Amino acid sequence: MNLYKSLDGWDSEKSLVCRHIEQHRQGLLKDKTVINKIDFGAGSRSLKPKQQSISWQTNNSACPSSLGKVLFNITNLFNEAKILELGTHFGIGTAYLASSESTKTITSIEACKNTFAIAEKFLLSQTYSDKISLINSTFYESLEKLNNNTNKFNLFYIDGDHKGKSLINYFTICKEHLSSEKSIFVIDDINWSKDMFSAWNKLCNEYNSCSINAGRFGILLFDNTLPSVRLMLKFSKPLI
Repeated sequence: MNLYKSLDGWDSEKSLVCRHIEQHRQGLLKDKTVINKIDFGAGSRSLKPKQQSISWQTNNSACPSSLGKVLFNITNLFNEAKILELGTHFGIGTAYLASSESTKTITSIEACKNTFAIAEKFLLSQTYSDKISLINSTFYESLEKLNNNTNKFNLFYIDGDHKGKSLINYFTICKEHLSSEKSIFVIDDINWSKDMFSAWNKLCNEYNSCSINAGRFGILLFDNTLPSVRLMLKFSKPLI
C-alpha cells in the first residue's frame, strides 16, 4: 500500500465529485446568522450556549478542505468503508466521507442540536443520503448504546471533545467495534493541547499499529500487512 500516494492524490474528477461540498462551505461562510453553539468538549469550560455566527463557526471549526480530501482518499483504501464519525458539526467532513463510492455506510454523531440541524438539512438532501445515519446525542450516550448492539466499522473519524482522557476512552470503545483486521482511525486536532498530544502518543505506544502524524491530525492503521512504525506525513503541496 502506497500510503503517501493514497492520501495525497487529488485530481479534477475527485474535485467534481466533491464540488457541492465546497459550495456548501461557501454558503455557510456568507451566513451571518447567530446560533447557540453548545460545546460539550474542551472547547468550553461550561455547557452554556455560545452565541456564534454560522460564518465564524465555519471558518474556525469546520473540517478544512485539505483534511476533507484526505478523508475522501482514505475511504478508497477499502472495498466497502463502514464509517463511524464522532463530531458531525456542519456536515462537511461527513460529506467528504459519504461522497466516495467506496463508502457503504456512515454513522455520524453530533451533540449540539443547532449545528446538527444545519448538517442534517444539507446531508439528507444529497444523493448519498441513504448511506448516512445521523445521531443528535453526546458521544458517551451514543457509544454506550453502540456497546449494546452489533454495529461494526472499519473507519473511525474522531473530531470533537478535545480532551486526552476522553479521546482514549472513545478509542477504547470504538476498537471493540472493528469489522475486520484492517481498520483505520483518523483523529483530528492531535496538537490541540499537550493533553491531546500526550493521549495521541499513548495510543501510538500502546497499540501495535502503523501511525502517521500529519501535523493537525493523526492516523492509526491496523493492518497486518503494515509494519508497526511511526511516520510523519508532509503533503507534496497544499490540498486546497
